[in-house]
Amino acid sequence: MLREHRELIKKIYAGLELLCILAAWGGAYLLLSLAGTVLDRFSSYSLPFFVFSLSVIGSLSVRKFRPEEHLSSPLQVVREVSYAVVSGVFFVIFVFYLFKLRHMSRLFLFTSCALSLVFLWVWNLFINLFYRKIREKGLNYQHLLLVGNDYTLPPVIGSVQSNPSLGQKIEAVLLMEGEGAPKEFEGLKVYREISKITDILDRNVIDNVLFTVYRQQPLEIEKAMLACQERGIKVWLKLDFMHGALISRVDYLADIALFVFSLGPKAGLRLAMKRLFDVLASAILLALLVVPMAAVVLFVKTTPGPIFFVQKRVGLNGRRFMMTKFRTMYKDAEQRRAEYNLKNEMKGPVFKMKNDPRITPVGRFLRKYSLDELPQIWSVLTGDMSLVGPRPPLPAEVDLYQGWQRRRLSMRPGITCIWQVTGRNKITDFNEWARLDLEYIDKWSLSGDLKILLKTIPAVIKGTGL
Repeated sequence: MLREHRELIKKIYAGLELLCILAAWGGAYLLLSLAGTVLDRFSSYSLPFFVFSLSVIGSLSVRKFRPEEHLSSPLQVVREVSYAVVSGVFFVIFVFYLFKLRHMSRLFLFTSCALSLVFLWVWNLFINLFYRKIREKGLNYQHLLLVGNDYTLPPVIGSVQSNPSLGQKIEAVLLMEGEGAPKEFEGLKVYREISKITDILDRNVIDNVLFTVYRQQPLEIEKAMLACQERGIKVWLKLDFMHGALISRVDYLADIALFVFSLGPKAGLRLAMKRLFDVLASAILLALLVVPMAAVVLFVKTTPGPIFFVQKRVGLNGRRFMMTKFRTMYKDAEQRRAEYNLKNEMKGPVFKMKNDPRITPVGRFLRKYSLDELPQIWSVLTGDMSLVGPRPPLPAEVDLYQGWQRRRLSMRPGITCIWQVTGRNKITDFNEWARLDLEYIDKWSLSGDLKILLKTIPAVIKGTGL
C-alpha cells in the first residue's frame, strides 16, 4: 500500500520540509536573541524565508529526488539536501543583491540556513531509513526480472538479495547462456530462452526488468527490450551494457548503476492526485448509492442465482484481482458460453454479443444503464481499479494479446474508459479498442480523466450500455 500511495506521501513530505525550514529559522532567531544579537522582528524576515524555502523545495523537486524512493541511499540524501540548501543560500543572496533590498543580518541568514541543512538532513535521513526498514520487512516491494548469463547474474542477484531495503523481489531469472546452475539461482524461477521473454512477462507480475548483458545476442535483447516497453514495464540496464537508444534517466540499484527506460505512465504528483481523487470519489459514491444498490439487489433476486457475479480479472502490470458486478445473466451462463463463441461480434480476444440469450430481463436493464458496474466502486476504493482507465480483461483474454496490446496493463484498470464514451457499441475490432487505450495512456492527464467522467454521465443516462 505504501508503494501505491507514495506520490501522495511525497506531497505531504514537501509540506513537512517547509515546516523543517520554518523551525530552523525560528530556532536561529531564538538562539541569536538569547545570545544578545539585535535582530528585527521575526516577521520582517518573511521575504528571505520565502525565497530560501521556494529555492530548496524547488531544487529537490526539479532534481526528482525523494528519500523514500526504492533506489535512494543515505549518501544521496545528504548530497541532494546539501545541494538544495546551498542553492537556496545563493539564491537569497542573488535576489537581495539584484533588487537592492534592505540590509539583513548575515549572521542570522547563515545560522538559519545551517540549521535548515541539519533539520532537513535529519528529516530526510529518517524517512529514508523508515522506508528501508519497511522494505526489509517485505513490504513496499517491486517485482524484478533479471536477464543475463551465469557470469553476469550471480553478483547482481547477490546485491539485490543482500539489500532487501531496496524493495526489489526477484520474480525470475532469464539465463541467456550457460548450462550451469550457480548457487545464487537456488529458489528462483529460471528461464533459458530470450526469445520467449514475452511469455515470461505475460505469465508473471513484473514491474522492472534488469538487463546485465548486450553484446552476446544484441538483436534478441533489443526485441526483449521492445517487449518490455510495449507492456509499459521499466527497463534497467547496467552501465556497461552499451546501448545506443535514448536514456530516460540514470539510477542506482545498491552499487549497480542503471539506465532506466519506460514507456508506461510516469509516476508523479499527477498520478498521486488521480489516486486521491479515486479514493475520495469512491467513498462518497458508495455512501450516496447505498439505497440504489439495495434496490438493484432486490431486482437481481427476482431470478434464481447469486446477487453478485465475481470474476478474476487482470490489473496493473499483470496483477490479478477479483472484480465484482451485479449478476445480469442466468446462473449457468458461464457453462453455456462455448455455445455462443461462434457468434462473437468482436474481432480479437474479447467476447461480445449484442443479443446474448444468457442475459436475464433484469440484467438487460442493468446493463443498459451500467447499473451492474456499481460494485466495482469498491475495487476503486481498495486500489485494484480506478474510476477511469482501460477496462480490466480476463486472464484468458490477456493470454491471447499481442505484445503491443499488453501495454494496456501499464495503467490501473478503470470502471469507465475512452472507448466507452466514444461509441462502445460501434467498435467491433479489439485492435481499435487497444489503440484507444494506448492513446489514453500516452496522453493521460487529470483533465482528460475529468472529461471522460463527464462524458460517461450522459452515456449512462441514454442507456448505451448494450
